[in-house]
Amino acid sequence: MSAAASEVSPRRAPPRVSAEAVKTLDRLSASLIRDGRWREAAEVTRLLAHLRRTSPSVWVRLGACELRQGSSGPARQAFERALKLRAGWVRAELGRAEALLQEGKREAAETALRAVAARSDSGPFTLRAQALLENLRSRGERR
Repeated sequence: MSAAASEVSPRRAPPRVSAEAVKTLDRLSASLIRDGRWREAAEVTRLLAHLRRTSPSVWVRLGACELRQGSSGPARQAFERALKLRAGWVRAELGRAEALLQEGKREAAETALRAVAARSDSGPFTLRAQALLENLRSRGERR
C-alpha cells in the first residue's frame, strides 16, 4: 500500500523517539533500498519523514522509493517537499523531473530536465538529465 508523501501530516507533532531509534530507522531504510525492497523501504522512509520532517535527504529518499514503485504523484510531492527545504538541490530537481516524466507531463519534465542538464558540473545527476533529454529527442517526443 503506497501512501502519498503529503500523508505525513505537518499538523501533527512527531512522537518523541530516541535518536538511536531514528538512526535505526535510517539504517533500515537505506538497507531496504539497497536490497531493492521498494515498498518496505517507502513505508519505513515515510515513518522517518514523519520524524525528520526538515530533512531534505529523507524526502528525496522517499521520492526515490515512490518513483521506483511507479507512484509518480507521491514521488513528485516528496521531491517538491525536499526542494522547499533545500532549494536548487540537483538530486531533488532530477527526481522531480523524472516523476513528471513518469506522470506523462513531458513538457514540464523536459523543462525541468533542461534546467538540471544546464548545470556547469558533470556530476551523475547532470549527466542523467542529459541522457534522459537525449532519449526524449531520439524517440521524437520532444515538443
